[in-house]
Amino acid sequence: MGKLKVSSRLYLLLAIATAAFSFLLLITLVGMRYLGDLQNEGYLRSQQSNEMLITAKLGPVIYRVIADSIINRNLDESAKDWSEIKALSEKRLANAAELARNEDEKKRVAQAQTAYHSLVGLYESRVLPLLKSDADLKLIRPLDDEMDKYVTAINDALTPLATALTQDADEADKLFDATCARIISGSLVTAVVMLAALIVFSLYVSRGIIRQLGGEPHYAMEVSRRIAAGDLSTRVETAGASPDSLMTSIKMMQEQLALLIRRVLISADNVSSLAAELAAASSQVSSTASQQSNDTISVAASIEELTVSIDVVAGNAREAEQIATESGSRSDLGASQVKDATDEMTRIAQNVTETAQQMATLSSQSQQISSIANVIKEVADQTNLLALNAAIEAARAASKAGALRWLPMKCASLRSGQPYPLKKSPP
Repeated sequence: MGKLKVSSRLYLLLAIATAAFSFLLLITLVGMRYLGDLQNEGYLRSQQSNEMLITAKLGPVIYRVIADSIINRNLDESAKDWSEIKALSEKRLANAAELARNEDEKKRVAQAQTAYHSLVGLYESRVLPLLKSDADLKLIRPLDDEMDKYVTAINDALTPLATALTQDADEADKLFDATCARIISGSLVTAVVMLAALIVFSLYVSRGIIRQLGGEPHYAMEVSRRIAAGDLSTRVETAGASPDSLMTSIKMMQEQLALLIRRVLISADNVSSLAAELAAASSQVSSTASQQSNDTISVAASIEELTVSIDVVAGNAREAEQIATESGSRSDLGASQVKDATDEMTRIAQNVTETAQQMATLSSQSQQISSIANVIKEVADQTNLLALNAAIEAARAASKAGALRWLPMKCASLRSGQPYPLKKSPP
C-alpha cells in the first residue's frame, strides 16, 4: 500500500466502495425479492382464506334463495337466481377441492360436495314440484328441516378448512413481517459494518496520501503557487513529513532555487565588474594606441633630426679625437690624484662610523636623563601639591580673615614654580 500512487489509492478506494455498495444493493435486492415472494404468498393465502370463508357460507346463501322461492312463490325469478347460485356454488366447491392440501381437507371438501348435491337434489326433486303445484307450507316444512341439515353439513365441512387457510394466511403475514424486520436489521447491520470499514479504510488511505504529500493538498498547492510566482521566502512547513514526501521535495526545491538564484546574482555581479574592467581596459588600450600613434610621429621627427645631427657628430668626433689624445696624458695624472682622494675618503668613512657610534651612545644617555628629569618633575609637582594642602590647612587654622591674604600669592608662586617667603601672620 505504501508504494502505491495517490491515483491508485483513490481508484482502489473507489473500487472497494463500489464493491461494497454493489454487495449491499445485491443483498437488498435479494431480500426485496424474497419479501415480494412472501408478500405474494401471503396475499394468495389471504385470497384463498377469504374465498374459503365465502365457500363455507355457501349453504346459507343457497338456503336464502330456496327460502325466497318458497315465501314469494315467484318461480321465474327464483329459477334465474337458482341457476346463478347453483353455477357459483359448483365453481366455489371445485376451487375448494383444488385448495385442499391433504387427505383430511379433501375429505371435508367431498363431504361438502355431497351435502350440496343432496340439497340441490332435494330442492329440485321434491320442493320445487310442490312450489309449482302451489302446495301448502305444511307439506314443505319437513323438507325445510332436512335442507337445514344439509346446509349445516356444508358449513361444518368447509369451516375448518377456511379456518386452516386463515391461519396459514396469518402465519404468512407474520413470516413476512419477521422476514422484513430481519432483512431490514441485517441490511442496516451490514450497511453499518461496511460503512465503518469504508471509513476506516478511507482514513487509512487519506493518512497515507497526506503522509505521501507531507501535508494538506491545498497547502501544497498554495506553496507551489507561491514558488511558481517567484516568492522563495515562503516558509514551507514540513513538521512530521517523511523525507520522501512531496512537501519535503518542494522545500528542497525551494532551497536549491534560492541557492541557484544567489549564485546567478553573484555571477551577474562578477560579469558586471568584469565588463566594467573590460570597458576600462578597452578605453586604456584606445588611449594607449593614440599615444603610440603620437609617439610614432615624434620618433619619425626625431629620426630626421638624428640624421641631421649625425653629420654634426662626425665633425665633433674628429675634434674629440684630438681632445682625447690630450686627455690621455692628463688622465694618468688624474688617476694618481683619484687614488689619493680614495684613500682620504676611506679614512673619512671610518671617522664617520666612529662618530655615529658615539652619537648613538649619547642618544641612549639622553633618554635616561629625560626619564630621570620626568621623575624629578613628578616629585616636584607632588611637593607643590603637598605645600598647597599645608597652606590651606594653615588658612583654616587662622582665627582671622586677614591671615589669609598671603594665600593667593602663595598659590601663584606655586603655579609659577618660584618660592614664596612665608611670613608670620599678625596676632
